[in-house]
Amino acid sequence: MRFGHMGLMVRDLPRMTDFYVRVLGFTPTDEGPAGPAHMVFLCTEPRDHHQIFLCSGRAAVDSGSRIHHLAFRVDDLEELRAIAKRLEGEVKFMEPANHGIAWSIYTEDPEGNQIEFFVETPWYVHQPMKQPLDFSLPDAEIVRTTEAFCRSLPGFQSHPEWYAKLRARMA
Repeated sequence: MRFGHMGLMVRDLPRMTDFYVRVLGFTPTDEGPAGPAHMVFLCTEPRDHHQIFLCSGRAAVDSGSRIHHLAFRVDDLEELRAIAKRLEGEVKFMEPANHGIAWSIYTEDPEGNQIEFFVETPWYVHQPMKQPLDFSLPDAEIVRTTEAFCRSLPGFQSHPEWYAKLRARMA
C-alpha cells in the first residue's frame, strides 16, 4: 500500500485553489459539485489524477479536522478485497465506491478520521463521480461494467490519453 492523495475541507475554495495553483504549482485536473459541496482536484504529477483535492464546506469556526481523508493506493481489486476483509468487524462502516477512475473503499480509523483505499482503473472520466461498488461481483464483471459505464460518459478517455494531455498542459 502506498500513500495516494489527501483531501482538505476548506472555507474559501477560490482562494485555496489559487494558492495551490499559483503559489505551489499544482495543476487543476477536475472540479465539480459533490452534493452541497464543490470539489477541485489538483496534481503536480502527470501520472496521477490528483494528489490533493479541496472541498468546500468547512465551517467558519470548527474544532474538527481540516483533513477530509487520507487515501492509500493498492495494486489491484484482489488487494482491495483483502483490505475489506481485514476491516470487517474493526470499523463502524465501509463504503465501497466506483469512481470510474478508481475503485475505492471508504471507512474511518478509530478516532473518526476518514480513510480511503483505492485501485486505479485504466479509464478517465470527469470527477467527482461516485457509484456503489458491489464486491459480490467477480473482478471481471466489475471491470466490464465499469468500462461500459465509463465509455457511456462524455469525456471518456483511457488513462494514457488523459495523462498525455495532462503532461502537455503541465509543460
